Amino acid sequence: MNKSCLIALLLMFAPLRLLAQIEVRGQVEDAKTKEPIALASVTLVSERDSTLILRGATDLQGGYLFNEVKVGRYLLRISFLGYKPLERRLRIVMPSQGFTVELLDQLQQDSQVLDDVVVQAQATHQRADRRVITFDRKTVQEALHSYDLLKTLPTVSFDVMHDRIKGAMGGEVQLLINGIRSTKTDVLMLPKEKIKRVEVYDIPPARYRAVESVINIIVSGLDDGYIAGGSLNHAFTTGFGNDEAYASLISGRHKLSLEYTLNYRDYRDRESLAQYSYNLNQQALQLTYSDHDAFGYTTHSPALKYAYVVDERYLWEARLQPRAERRFSDNIGSGLYTADGVAGEKLTTTGRDRTQQFNPSLDLYHWRKLGEKDELSINLVGTLFSTKRETKTREQGVATGVTSYEDFMKLDNSKRSLILELAHTRETGRLRISSGYRGEVSFLHSQVDNHFGALDYTSRTWQNYGYSEISGRKGRLLYRVSLGLTHTHNHSSYRSYSSLAFTPKVVLGYTLGGGSDLRLMYDDKPILPSLDQLSSNRRRTTRDITEVGNPQLENAHMRQLTAIYSYAKGIFDIKLVGLYSHTHRPHIQAMKREGAGITFAPINGAWSDELVTAARVVVKPFGDNTLSLDTYLIPTYSRLRSSEISYDRSSLYGEFSLTGQYKGLQLYYKYALPTYTYDSGYASRMEPKHTASLSYRLGNWKFSASMLFIGTPAYYHDYTLGERLVQRDNKTWIHDNKNMILLGVAYHFSRGKDKTYSKNLQNEDTSSPTL
Repeated sequence: MNKSCLIALLLMFAPLRLLAQIEVRGQVEDAKTKEPIALASVTLVSERDSTLILRGATDLQGGYLFNEVKVGRYLLRISFLGYKPLERRLRIVMPSQGFTVELLDQLQQDSQVLDDVVVQAQATHQRADRRVITFDRKTVQEALHSYDLLKTLPTVSFDVMHDRIKGAMGGEVQLLINGIRSTKTDVLMLPKEKIKRVEVYDIPPARYRAVESVINIIVSGLDDGYIAGGSLNHAFTTGFGNDEAYASLISGRHKLSLEYTLNYRDYRDRESLAQYSYNLNQQALQLTYSDHDAFGYTTHSPALKYAYVVDERYLWEARLQPRAERRFSDNIGSGLYTADGVAGEKLTTTGRDRTQQFNPSLDLYHWRKLGEKDELSINLVGTLFSTKRETKTREQGVATGVTSYEDFMKLDNSKRSLILELAHTRETGRLRISSGYRGEVSFLHSQVDNHFGALDYTSRTWQNYGYSEISGRKGRLLYRVSLGLTHTHNHSSYRSYSSLAFTPKVVLGYTLGGGSDLRLMYDDKPILPSLDQLSSNRRRTTRDITEVGNPQLENAHMRQLTAIYSYAKGIFDIKLVGLYSHTHRPHIQAMKREGAGITFAPINGAWSDELVTAARVVVKPFGDNTLSLDTYLIPTYSRLRSSEISYDRSSLYGEFSLTGQYKGLQLYYKYALPTYTYDSGYASRMEPKHTASLSYRLGNWKFSASMLFIGTPAYYHDYTLGERLVQRDNKTWIHDNKNMILLGVAYHFSRGKDKTYSKNLQNEDTSSPTL
């Protein structure tokens, strides 16, 4: 009887066991490095008819979890950019113990993945507004730290003098780490092995319009440990130094980072030649100066950052960064004042300039995950600026010793600003929807005492910006559409005004196949006057010329249309750009007779436009970073129309660079054609570039030697365009820089890993109140 009951019970529960649902827990890793692969696509389909059962992606540790999987036969498919896709048959049966099946799968690196991947697993994938790049194992091994990896990107150039990367066309680059606005030192404190991929935005998002490109470094959450390092770069023939030190400690949910950067310049041989020609009081006047001066600066930039991270749910971060800078200039020279072609007495000129600036800031940030698809970010930044400046200028007759011109200025500025930004992001499949608000309030108090008397100037500015953005992909079509509305209100001692600006931006991209794509962009944005342009402070330039701001200056407005063609396949990386921009009410410098002299002041012109074409070709003959040849040309055509001045100008800029790398040895060479740029009614010659650098990595150390400004001093030239009231021509040579040799040493050490996270907002007030 007992046996019969037991058999009956077993028969009753057997079907229930067969109908039970299983939990499938898996791990995906690199077959060579054994490192986890995050964000890999994992799909479970029916083996019988390929019906989709479950779909997901690995987490930052390479793991995934499928719940409620029924007993049966399936196909498991795993794929990720830069790896060969994996497919295997999977039979789910009831485990002997528990209800969990554990799997481990390894992906093989792919030398070529369709048309979007460059050989040897250094992959690139183009999207509407950015290029996604991964690094191969060899490149990672040869780099001393994470910043060295960025130097290998085909979308950047390297500035040896300042030891930093720049955009392909020489513009500024904004670094991000998982969406955080970061510094070079922040990147140095990232373990290079944990960089998953890099997103390069050659069409920057709206908040980064001031830079040429944005580099967002995607890293995974990591273990405890510490990182420390530093570098020294000095010239032994003149006063020049770029030094930095950094350390980061990670323990559990806590991360503490400390960094310090010192930039030092002390030049003793700068030569300047300035000439002013104008008519005043029915006389043809000419004033010529020839000066030699010593100048330089010292900048201290320490920073302390603390972060508290709770898995992938939320985080808090605080960053304190005081910054101090001192600048100096002492000059002595000669001058000559000529009236109607008759030379007057020869002059002796002396000048002294001292500036001190202190700029502390506190940055508070909070991020929180709301469900599976939504994120909320809050950023609050408070900044203080304090600027003190004293200048003295004197002209004396050589024979008589009589002072013919003397000027002085004492300036004491203080500025306080507070920035608040809120952002919400929702991910829905291939669609990303973002919306947010950014508000800024700033208070400026300026006290100036100079030749014109004492000035006490105050200004309050409120700026509100609301935006919505949607981006996604449909087939081969990529798109990003953003709509923004900016309201600005300024109240100063001389004027109050409000402005409202609508700022749309549209980016469309289409994948042509074969490694090529085409993108179109339309951008519409206001150009706000600077604090200096809006100030009513008056400053003497020469005995007859005065510069003053214009509180009535209005916003300029620019519309820009850009077409970009890209080709990246095999050993070639090609980019062709066509750009047309039209600016309404551009800011230019006007000249007018006022009293016994001439006054320079900014005004709004009628319009200006610019037509730019650019071609950039990067060739890697061996398919990797062993040798890289980079060439680009930028022809430009500019026009300006206003009541003050009208001109049509064209220019051609070209640059060639070569990079060679073998194991720990690296060679870098760059040469640029000198050319002029045109803006606000002036032509300015770009800084010459002729550089060679050699570096060698030995373990945790890196040694380098560089020569800058080969064969020529740093030379700058600007002059007035068109027939103006004053024809100004300035030339400057920094002889200290000629054939300047820099010697550098860097050390980088890490133990364990870093713990990082994603931050979607970062704000900073960089507008110093020097008027």
